[in-house]
Amino acid sequence: MKRSLLARGVPVVVLALLSACRGQVRPEEVPGTYALNKGAAADTLVLGSRGSYTHLFVPLGQAAVRDTGSWKAEATPTGLRLTMSGFSMHPRVPIDSQPPVVRGFWVVDVGRTLGGRLRLPVDEDIGVYYVRR
Repeated sequence: MKRSLLARGVPVVVLALLSACRGQVRPEEVPGTYALNKGAAADTLVLGSRGSYTHLFVPLGQAAVRDTGSWKAEATPTGLRLTMSGFSMHPRVPIDSQPPVVRGFWVVDVGRTLGGRLRLPVDEDIGVYYVRR
């Protein structure tokens, strides 16, 4: 039975995509600009090559909120893990009736999209990630 070129090529394409998605992330790949893939606000994270980061959050119709801090990478048995110090997941403009923004640590395992781009999961259950531009 003859198989078409398309049928023979599909397994190769699937394997290539899976290997790109599962490839080990090296620490030198991490620095760059990441944008949150969902939500109305512009939410950008810039990881510097010397271990600093800038988090820029721009809610609709409000002033931008800019946070800075440090990050470090650590190899684990399952891949690369980042720890962000002084991080606030959802910074906001201070309003008298709101509690102050709490800053702390964000520990996140670096992954890849199906296309091979780096991503930092925020909520994998609903598909929210910071994705490398």
